[in-house]
Amino acid sequence: MSLATTTLSVLHITVGASALIAPSFTAAFFGLVPAPSSLFVTRLFGSRDLALGLAVWATNGSGTRDRRTTTKTERRGALWIANLVNAIDIVSCVWSYYEGSINTAGVLWGAPGAAFLLLLGWVGIRDVDTV
Repeated sequence: MSLATTTLSVLHITVGASALIAPSFTAAFFGLVPAPSSLFVTRLFGSRDLALGLAVWATNGSGTRDRRTTTKTERRGALWIANLVNAIDIVSCVWSYYEGSINTAGVLWGAPGAAFLLLLGWVGIRDVDTV
């Protein structure tokens, strides 16, 4: 697995686990005021990010029961899904900012963070295609 793919996976796993374990902290990190009723949605976000990170991590092919290695198509597919999610996150972040539901800190953490993850996904796809 390339450095970009490993970094993408670890960041998704870290943010996902953080949102599941400490939803108030994670919401505040993104500039949101964590209301008790929104902690459920933060945990949903966490489960999505954790699953996405684990799916990308799983494409490295090690540790599978049948000891098979994943194909380039499987790696590319996991990265395309991650790219789709991260692109939607960018749009959602900017949209939320313009409708007034997140503050400047939220858009400055959320959109560039998702853009960085999207860049890592693109580099990961390039690395799959050049190996």
